[in-house]
Amino acid sequence: MSDNQRPSLTPIDPTHPIHSAMASEPGPEPLTASRPGDPDGSPGACPSGPVRVEGDVPCRRCGYSLLGLECDGVCPECGAPVRVSLMGDYLAAADPDHISRLLRGAMMVELSVYLGVLTWCVASPIAIAVMAPVWSSWWTAAGGLVNLGLAWLGLLGWWLVGTRDPGMFAGGKGESARTALRVCVVVSAATSVLGAGVSAIGLFAATPTTAGTVVRASTAAGAMATVALFFASVGYVRVLATRIPSSSLAATARTTMRLPLWILGIGTPAMIGTGVLGVSVPPMWLVTILAATGVMIAGIVWFVWYCAMVSGLRDRLETVRAVMPELVLD
Repeated sequence: MSDNQRPSLTPIDPTHPIHSAMASEPGPEPLTASRPGDPDGSPGACPSGPVRVEGDVPCRRCGYSLLGLECDGVCPECGAPVRVSLMGDYLAAADPDHISRLLRGAMMVELSVYLGVLTWCVASPIAIAVMAPVWSSWWTAAGGLVNLGLAWLGLLGWWLVGTRDPGMFAGGKGESARTALRVCVVVSAATSVLGAGVSAIGLFAATPTTAGTVVRASTAAGAMATVALFFASVGYVRVLATRIPSSSLAATARTTMRLPLWILGIGTPAMIGTGVLGVSVPPMWLVTILAATGVMIAGIVWFVWYCAMVSGLRDRLETVRAVMPELVLD
């Protein structure tokens, strides 16, 4: 089939940033279509006739198989233009309700992060300073409930971000990363509730020693679940970045994932090693302090990158949702 015989598969306004991203950044491969009697797709081998979809191509809005349908037609299930589904696995071609859910999830994650910073860096110090004379276990329990609420806000956000795309077949690209994210959200939610319950029991228990052991065990389980959720969520953001597409978001997510590994693989051993040497060589304590300072600074840098990734995901999903009417109505 010659190029001038193919239907236009990129109907977005060429000046729109999403169009520029699709043209310049690596993204999903466009799907193919052919005319009847064109088995090899070679130029000039196609007789006149309607252009039809090759293969079991899903509708990007509802997942209905478009096999054999004309490219200028619409999906018989949801009415979405067939040509939109042939653009490839771009988020701009997905179900608008799905994009709205992803955006709500990203906004909830972003809100939980910034509320957490506000709580830990501003509200908590003020509360401790004001309530120190009358502090009790009840105030500690109240703080734990606030932290639990913030954690669940973020978990609900990641749950929405991990919503299955109705236009993607089971086992499609990124499906394993999405499944891993949702499993980690469930595990983190369970450990957070367990940890809150155990902590409450520990605060009011009559046997502090036994309660302390249980609290430490639940805290360790929660920490492992949080680490797993971190890597699963960042991994899925990288998947979404290829579907937007946004190489800058993908690079930010990649750096966000690697920074903790660098901190644990370089900074922590350096700090521990110099601390051990400092026992016999006192001047090494200065190096230990410098290493610890470096680890703290690296941790702050990592948190800034994480915030940039979450905000970047929300910003790009807003852009995708804004361009979707152009894509469909053009």
